Amino acid sequence: MQTHSRRGPRRLALTLATVGLALAAAAPAVAHEGPHAEPPPQERVGLLLADHGEPPVYNEWTYGSFREFFSHLIDMGLIPAWLAALDTGTILYDADCPACGEASEAPRLVDAWLRPHEGPAAFVPSSDSLPAHYVLPAGPGLREPDIYEHVGLSAWHEWQRMGGRSPNYDEKLPKKREVIRRLKATHGDDLAVRVGYGIDPRIGGGRQGIREALDALVNRDRVSSLVVGYHGVGFSDIMQTHHLRHQIDQHLAALGRADLPVRYAQPIGTTDHYVAAVVEKVRTELASVPPEADVAIHLSGHGLPTTMCGEYDCGADAYHRSAAELFARVRPAVLSAIDRPGRTAVFHVYGDGGEGDDDPEDQVASPMEALTARVKGGWTHVIDIPYEFDSNSRDTLIVLRQSYGRPQPDWDAAWQSRFTHRGVQVKIANASGGDAHETTALEAVLRDALARAGAGGGPAAEPAPGGHGSHP
Repeated sequence: MQTHSRRGPRRLALTLATVGLALAAAAPAVAHEGPHAEPPPQERVGLLLADHGEPPVYNEWTYGSFREFFSHLIDMGLIPAWLAALDTGTILYDADCPACGEASEAPRLVDAWLRPHEGPAAFVPSSDSLPAHYVLPAGPGLREPDIYEHVGLSAWHEWQRMGGRSPNYDEKLPKKREVIRRLKATHGDDLAVRVGYGIDPRIGGGRQGIREALDALVNRDRVSSLVVGYHGVGFSDIMQTHHLRHQIDQHLAALGRADLPVRYAQPIGTTDHYVAAVVEKVRTELASVPPEADVAIHLSGHGLPTTMCGEYDCGADAYHRSAAELFARVRPAVLSAIDRPGRTAVFHVYGDGGEGDDDPEDQVASPMEALTARVKGGWTHVIDIPYEFDSNSRDTLIVLRQSYGRPQPDWDAAWQSRFTHRGVQVKIANASGGDAHETTALEAVLRDALARAGAGGGPAAEPAPGGHGSHP
């Protein structure tokens, strides 16, 4: 998630994303067949493995995915609806200097669909809510609200800073494949599995959204009940209640299956397996620090403002309770696993939404607030572990770095950043590590939900060192 109403719609658009996967090469991929397929046996349980979704690349197809998500935020009241009424023509960026504060004499202009334009185009300086850009009075953006084009171009700029490809999709895919393999090994054809994404990755132009997955489960698989699992660590009303669950309810009604029994799995962060993954990651990071050093561990989460976001009450969102409960379980587990002579402590940090107008009563600590406190506390080292994420993503690479006041990119090939702040050595760790535990955590919550739905199937496999877990 990124900044919210007070920092303007440009960052809010993608922020609650996080908040990050088509299985074309690994069954079961999303099907597009119609309702005339041969019906399978009755009482077949369907599993929708849902993901918030972070497209690996930004292109003319994923523009529509980001647009749909931002429209959802407008519908929720996080973004003023009147912004969708503004249309000045086609919004353009200079591909050689995106969002630069001064006009170029020879800009290489591109639109939100990444089509080049010769111009002439008018330069518009940055404002409190929008970055600097160019406007073409006509063109393909005419009659398309400006705000959606800004969202697309801002996403493109962020993806460029990640080298043109987000690692999120590629890192989560093996875990999904392995969990699906395990479930199919025990349930066989009695279980139909489909994967759907809130922000559709549009691989090769195909569609793998939540609606497409439901179409396949209802029309092709003819399931008699549905279990929904969310491939994410925590819970928020913005993402799961309003985005995912409402979309599922609405589309099932549109399919004439509003009566289909639906059961939701718990987030993977509720499991002991996920706690074990974090403990493993902390121990790995501490091994690279001198034993006598005073080390503060920042367990950074997604973050969300503690006050109003436009007309939506971010402060009342279930995210805050979910985040607090996760930290309350992880912190003692980490401390009990640490045995080193140097001083060590664990602190909770909001990766976004934790300072200024986003947190007027100072209920949570932002990265810079936390760093200031560590300097005052005499700590020599800080290691930030983005522990609410089981993959590297825009939220860990762009948003978290922005909150630490860092340029992007500032990471190495392993997605790690190192810098010194007022004498304190700081490392922003990657979100990698503990994959075996994370995979088993996803399997465990899905098996639990399936069992509660009457599907059985046995317990999750215990993770094996060095892989995604043992075979069931």
